[in-house]
Amino acid sequence: NGLSQEMSQPDFDAIHDVHKNLQKKIGLSFSDWFKAEYQRLSKNAVFELTPKAYGERALRNKCLHYLVASGSSDGMQILTDHYEKATNMTDEI
Repeated sequence: NGLSQEMSQPDFDAIHDVHKNLQKKIGLSFSDWFKAEYQRLSKNAVFELTPKAYGERALRNKCLHYLVASGSSDGMQILTDHYEKATNMTDEI
């Protein structure tokens, strides 16, 4: 959004492509950390409506996002497992 506001005629397709490529590079560069953090946050994860639980779910889902964005088979397997083991609508989505 910020970049497109600075341009007189923004190329939204190009901005989108750059954004997707950046997510992929971040996912690939830090995949080990994202996997470890995702696994740490998944241990004993219980759905609660507390600020701590909300933050942990948000971080876990962001790790999952970057793992999938990396395009790796590991990321897709983790996503599949995440969906199949979901115990609430947030995890299913």
